Amino acid sequence: MDNAVGKILNVLRELDIDRGTITILTSDNGPYAEEGWNFAGRTGGLKGSKGQTYEGGIRMPAVARWPGHIPAGKTTDALVNTMDIFPTLLKFAGAEIPKDTQYIDGRDM
Repeated sequence: MDNAVGKILNVLRELDIDRGTITILTSDNGPYAEEGWNFAGRTGGLKGSKGQTYEGGIRMPAVARWPGHIPAGKTTDALVNTMDIFPTLLKFAGAEIPKDTQYIDGRDM
């Protein structure tokens, strides 16, 4: 995966569009452990796995890159959800979040 992401970032640089491109890498919820922990990812000591509401089943890593906007090495302990990505991207694009948020559960990060 590291190699594939590197290739994508290299193409963005070659096309000179990397500074205007937001790159977000994330995972789905928790490691799949039904086939045994020898075949699953790790939760870093958190209880639970995919399909469970324990922290190990819902916490996931995310990395965002946007040169000139997101400082390299910046970290946060803020609680966010993948549903928050859409409204955040709308704001970055200068679009308004629709007033009728019946179908938009996320919030601008």
